[in-house]
Amino acid sequence: AELKKQRFAKYENMGREYINGLEES
Repeated sequence: AELKKQRFAKYENMGREYINGLEES
């Protein structure tokens, strides 16, 4: 369960960076 949580956090950070990139352009 812990590994799943870490993986979710990683994708959450990636999604946030992706959204930030869209807002900047």
